[in-house]
Amino acid sequence: MGGLKKYKPYTYWTFLAGWLAICGIIPFSGFWSKDEILWRTASTTLVPIGWLLWIVGTIAATCTAFYMTRLVAMTFWGREKFREKLAGGEADEAHAHAFAIGAKPHDARVEAAGDRPRHEPGEHVGPVHETPEEHLTQPAGHAHGAHLPHESPPSMWVPLAVLAVLATIGGFVGISTAFTGGKEVGGKMNIVNWMSPIIWNPVTKSFGVESSAAGRSGEVTEALAEPRPGTTAAPEGHSGFNLAHAVENKLGSETATEWVFILISLLVAAVGIGLGFLFYIRNPRLPDTWAARLGSLYRASYNKYWIDEFYGWAFTRRTMDLARGVFAFDSKVIDGGVNGSAWMTRLSSLITGGADKYVVDGLVNAIGNFVVRLMSPIVRSAQTGFTQNYALVMVIGLLIAVAFYLIKAF
Repeated sequence: MGGLKKYKPYTYWTFLAGWLAICGIIPFSGFWSKDEILWRTASTTLVPIGWLLWIVGTIAATCTAFYMTRLVAMTFWGREKFREKLAGGEADEAHAHAFAIGAKPHDARVEAAGDRPRHEPGEHVGPVHETPEEHLTQPAGHAHGAHLPHESPPSMWVPLAVLAVLATIGGFVGISTAFTGGKEVGGKMNIVNWMSPIIWNPVTKSFGVESSAAGRSGEVTEALAEPRPGTTAAPEGHSGFNLAHAVENKLGSETATEWVFILISLLVAAVGIGLGFLFYIRNPRLPDTWAARLGSLYRASYNKYWIDEFYGWAFTRRTMDLARGVFAFDSKVIDGGVNGSAWMTRLSSLITGGADKYVVDGLVNAIGNFVVRLMSPIVRSAQTGFTQNYALVMVIGLLIAVAFYLIKAF
């Protein structure tokens, strides 16, 4: 990147608004929130180390202004570094794959996955050099210049412009009482009053603060208010050095004390911005020089103090180990029990089926066969097919019935 201000003016100006807001420059929105946080930490009597929290916050604000200035400088200011990269290098998306595999000079026959030489039909990244067929016939390692960047379409820069306006004037919904003579202005539109119903107040031990009683120092009522800087009273259980109290004891005014911290807040932002200009605009060799001087500290910072590695070892890997244990328990115990019950069911069904087939059915079939073999000759012999035989059997049956009747009668 570098030098993109000329090619992306809408993006540049909206980015500047975000940069100044995050650096905490008045009147941008970030100033009001940063100033409020630093003032609260310096003046609070709810914790005994507010001064230490203020120092940490002030150092963080300086670092924020520095790295945000670095971001703007390396992206929008300085020389146009993309012009210094030949095709096949980092500046040419279409040849990202060839550059990644070290094919330089390369024949550009393979593009990076998901890449395309041009954004859309008719929309070019830069000057159109040749057709793909002509490109393949060029000598290996040929250079056809850098692709020129261009402004984003309105669908992208218009939302950025809206955010830039809010970053510029949005902070006025929570303007500090130091600028209004100690009064909360805006009524319900003031973000302090608007958010109060969902903010826990450590002084009253409840949610919500009446807008008429809410002040920058945390007052709720005269009886329950957190002591203002410069007073000797402090909540029970908390004592020790209070930075805002010490400053007010010297100046004799709470408003003057608050303005001292406002000026310090702006000063550290200016220091961070100035260092960013010095390192990345005025003398770009300084980052490498200081990286070499700081040595171990630079490596620790560059590797993010190995927090990702620690997190991966302590949490990600242990979570994976736990997942493997759960999987083993599920596959060996849970699934083992389910599969074992299924095996037992199949075994019992085989035993039941065998008993039914060979014992129950076998006994029934054997009895049936015995009966058939015993009775079938008798039944077959009675079935002669002659009518006189059937009539004789009927007469004999009738005589037997009459005989039974007569015997019963006598």
